Amino acid sequence: MPTLATGTLTANKRLPIRAATRQTGFTLLELVVVLLLVGIVLGLATITITARPADNVLKEEATRLHELTQLAAETAIIYGDIIGMLVGPREYGFVVATDAGWQALPDDVFRPRTLGDEYTLELYGQGLADADNTLPVNKKDDDDERDDDAPINPQIVFLGTGEATPFETVLAHDDTDVTYKMTTSITGKVELERVQPDVY
Repeated sequence: MPTLATGTLTANKRLPIRAATRQTGFTLLELVVVLLLVGIVLGLATITITARPADNVLKEEATRLHELTQLAAETAIIYGDIIGMLVGPREYGFVVATDAGWQALPDDVFRPRTLGDEYTLELYGQGLADADNTLPVNKKDDDDERDDDAPINPQIVFLGTGEATPFETVLAHDDTDVTYKMTTSITGKVELERVQPDVY
């Protein structure tokens, strides 16, 4: 019989047997709870997705209005021009002062913008002149009823010195209670704010 340094190896010396591990799984109650939570989350996601389109399109239009207004103010400073802005119930546009009077800006980015019937664009400001609110267009359509000789009177003016007519616009959409308020100070600073219905 072989011997070891620690003693004699006997046949009856056995290695310990590892205890059998218990198999675990989900109980029926746990599965029901998980399915219930998944159903609640999917229901909330559906409600959110359904409510988002009007908010998204309103945000897009408000952002476009804000960026174009800011660009008009900057363009007036860069080129030393006087740029006017006309705001109607569902439209807005920009004009430039020339020797021949107010004219449409040649840059297509400043073309008149017409909003859908689901939008409302309101203008607020002390001492704003009543404007024609019919925006000039670069190309005259056959069904355009605008009189070419009608004077253009923009309510808002951006000067080359950086000053501007102080005003506020509120853009709303029929399918959401959220509105976007854009304010411009006399120094030409243009700011956009999302307004909840209980705030405004």
